Order: sequence, then C-alpha cells, then structure tokens
Amino acid sequence: MRILQIIQRNQLRGAEVFACQLSEQLINLGHSVDVMILFGDKIAPLDYSMPFLFLQADEKKRWFNFKAYKKLAQVINENQYDIVQANAGDTLKYASLSKKIYKWKSTLIFRNANKVGDFLTSFQKRKINAWLMKEVDFVASVSHECLSNFLQFFPGFKNRIEYLPIGIKTKEVIEYKLLTDIGIEGQGPFLLHVGSFMPEKNHFGLVNIFSNILTSYPDAKLLLIGEGKTKERIINVVSEKELNKSILFLGQRKDVLSIMACCDMLVLPSLIEGLPGVILEAFLQKLPVIAYDVGGIKEIINNNQTGWIVPKNNQTAFVEAIKKCLEYNNNVLKNNAYEIAINKFSINNISDRFLFFYNKSLAIQ
Repeated sequence: MRILQIIQRNQLRGAEVFACQLSEQLINLGHSVDVMILFGDKIAPLDYSMPFLFLQADEKKRWFNFKAYKKLAQVINENQYDIVQANAGDTLKYASLSKKIYKWKSTLIFRNANKVGDFLTSFQKRKINAWLMKEVDFVASVSHECLSNFLQFFPGFKNRIEYLPIGIKTKEVIEYKLLTDIGIEGQGPFLLHVGSFMPEKNHFGLVNIFSNILTSYPDAKLLLIGEGKTKERIINVVSEKELNKSILFLGQRKDVLSIMACCDMLVLPSLIEGLPGVILEAFLQKLPVIAYDVGGIKEIINNNQTGWIVPKNNQTAFVEAIKKCLEYNNNVLKNNAYEIAINKFSINNISDRFLFFYNKSLAIQ
C-alpha cells in the first residue's frame, strides 16, 4: 500500500509526532509511506527515517494557494497513493481544496484529533467545513468523545468514521539521575507541562494555579516545554508576578521522556484537547497526571485510579488535586496508568488498527 501522511509543520506537536510514528511503523510492516509538511522550509526535518516532502505553502494564502493545491495534486498523482491522510488543522483545507480542483482519486482520510464543536463556533465556519468535508472519504477519530461530537456536525459520516486513538512507542529511556543534569537546581517538587504555547493550552490559567501551589510548596518549580505564539506573553506575566525563579521555560526538547522521569507530576489544564499523547507518555514514565476534563481525556484518566481529572476551568479543584498528588503515595495509580499505556496504546497495536481501517476504506471505495 502507498500512503501519504500530510502534517502542518516540522514540529514536535502531537499530531505531527503521531503521524510520523504511525508512518514509521507502517513502513516496518512493508508499506510505502511519505510524509508531506505543509509549511516551512526544507530544513531540520523531524527525526524519523521515512521520506519527507515539503509543500512550502504560504500560510497567509491558505484559502487561495492554488500553486500549492496544484503541487499537492501532482505529488499525489505521480506517486499513485492509495491513501492520503490529512492530520488535523490546515491539512484538511489543502487536501480537500486540492482534490476539489484537480480531481485526484486517492482515498482521503481525515484524522479528527479534537472536538470539532470547540472550533465550529459560527454558522459560517460550519458551512465552510461541511463544504471541505465533501471531499473526505473516511474519518479516523482520536476518541469516542470526539467521534460523537463530530457526528453532531457531520451525521453523513455515521458509517464512514471509526475510533482510532493515538499510539505511543514503548522505547527505553535514558533517565537523568537528577534535573541538575540539565542545569535545573532545587529540591522541588517539580511540576511539568508539555505543549505548544497556544491559547487552548491555557498557560495563563496554569500560572495562576501554580502561584497558589507556591503558598504551600515555596520550593516548587514549574517546567514549561514547548514553543508557540503566546510564549512571550506568558514570559511577561511570569516576570510581572516575579516568578522567574520558580517557572522555567525549557523551549522545544527532544529529551521530554528523560525529564518526565525526574518530575513529580504532569499538569495539563488545557481548554481544548482531543486525546493528548503526552498523557500516555507520562503514563509510560509512571508520572502522575492532572488534567481538565476536556475532549477525550476522561477516556484514559480515571479519577484516583490512573490520574486526576478536574472540571474545566475549576482552578481551585486543580490546586487541590496537585496537593493531593504531592501528599499521597501514588504507586498503585502509577502502575494502573502504565498498564493501560502498554496494553491499549502501543504504536504496534494502533498501527495494526489503522492498517485494517485503510484496507476496509479501500474495499468500500
């Protein structure tokens, strides 16, 4: 089978990382997979072994980038892909518009990685996305919650959508003995957040939550991994609150799992999510997770059994969950979470499910 995975950028974000890990596994199973990056120059490709293609589309012309739509169609036709998978965000625009205009025949699968209702907030947005979805043949939804929400807006996909969660690589991690190995001093506790600096990740709320933790744990540190458009604003807020010594910005990292092994918990107060891979990575490292109840998170976090799930925007409850995590022995919870990650979400199992879905999609077509 020949497959093209389309991702937005050359970045270590959930949708991009999973698409690459899935591609890598499908190649190991004997299939031909290319990954196309929509935006950015042909530099510093993600650290995976499959072929990367660069569309070099203009981000300012998403709706009128006819040169890019044509180039995408040429690549698809020349390589005769059986499956083209658009992995969230702008990938749907480019794949759908290219198919509308240039009529390529490959089966188009959209990977639905979030609750669409969180984004389709106006009549105009719903109409435009319904128009784009006409070119999509099948949908892979990251969680049951996202699947149910998707069908509220696009009921015509009832027989063409399937729950296909993310998978994670169960690889050995070289752990740091202490965070001092990477220049982080202090006794902690250490709270970790991994995610792009985007409004939906709610870094502003996280800073407020952490400020309340410092009253009980003055030596605590919050480690922020990631980049993004709200980072400078968050840096300014941290400076205004005089929290520079307690909140540390670590940038984009390739040693996230090693850092996890030295932390006390992962905190995820996102306002919008699908099913974040970072939670499963934390499970693998036996790192407790506290998160808001959004998207499909409750499908993997059972309160007090595999982590703590908190009502959305309830900062007081989030603070209490952090304190509870720090005050009690969490070994049973950690082991429960680890077993779920290993048994239900390994990339080997998930790639087999995607392959079955691809074959079924082609058979129906």
